[in-house]
Amino acid sequence: MRRFSWLAAAALLTVCLSFQAQAGSKTDKELIQGSWELVSMKFKGMDLPPPKDGELITFKGDKATSKQAGEDVADFKLDQTKKPKEIDITPKKGPVHGIYELEGDTLRIGMSASKESERPKGFTGDDVVVMTLKRKK
Repeated sequence: MRRFSWLAAAALLTVCLSFQAQAGSKTDKELIQGSWELVSMKFKGMDLPPPKDGELITFKGDKATSKQAGEDVADFKLDQTKKPKEIDITPKKGPVHGIYELEGDTLRIGMSASKESERPKGFTGDDVVVMTLKRKK
């Protein structure tokens, strides 16, 4: 009986810790909030020079604001259940469908270079532009 009590207590503790971990974990939408500075861009595997004035993208709520584009505000939506994870940004010029990877203070966004192309399947390819951003502190 004593052994059963210990097993039951251990199982209960495991369940409680699991629920606590789930409640404490944040979604990518929560983690992406804030300002991000463009540190590098790649196209066809080649490095592209970042804008001279610096690109700053700020995510707040459901909006993304780009400093470089003249304070252009766009809606954005993430789908972290897809593999790779998907991001849709909808500025005035029309929607951009891309993929993203969020690891700590680094955000990578991959998108097609042309509007006719579909959402990229990965961060490499002839038609994929990859932007790497760092969280601005």
